[in-house]
Amino acid sequence: MSQNTSLVQENYKDYTSQVNVKKTVQILLNYVPPEDLAHLQSIVLTNTAALSRKRKRQRRSSGAPLSRVLGRCYQRWKGQPAYIELYVDNILEDVSWYDLRLPMFRNWMFAKILYHEIGHHVQVISNAKLVKEEVFAEKYAARLKKRFSRQRYGYLRRFLLPLIKVCLGFIRIIKLVKKRLVRKK
Repeated sequence: MSQNTSLVQENYKDYTSQVNVKKTVQILLNYVPPEDLAHLQSIVLTNTAALSRKRKRQRRSSGAPLSRVLGRCYQRWKGQPAYIELYVDNILEDVSWYDLRLPMFRNWMFAKILYHEIGHHVQVISNAKLVKEEVFAEKYAARLKKRFSRQRYGYLRRFLLPLIKVCLGFIRIIKLVKKRLVRKK
């Protein structure tokens, strides 16, 4: 945990998050293999208002304006170290209250974005050029998110599977009752 504490930095301009995003990101980083974070100087939590005017007008290779992007990975270039930016205001823009208040949902929401951006970084440091960038990042994010969920919330599997089976049973019963009511009419 101590190595990841200094990795996460906050750089907001006139913005206060409703939740402790720094703590969430630090928790998620504990499930990333240390070698995947090699050469990564920091993970910057920021908002789009903190971007310069020039950077707000920049576009990603996908054509999306940078002001609408959820995260971005910057690789080492001209002596500048690699770092990741997460745009917290864009991430939390359309989020419901229970996604914010329940740590499990909040962690999963940030895990998808953070692990995707780390996947871009891992692809560069591992020289995996044969796979398309977005495909590699998505697969990496899915693998790490699955690992995180199993290690952090593995105890829920014991309770959720029976609960889901019971709910599916109720749904089948409701469908049967509806069919019989429709036949009687």
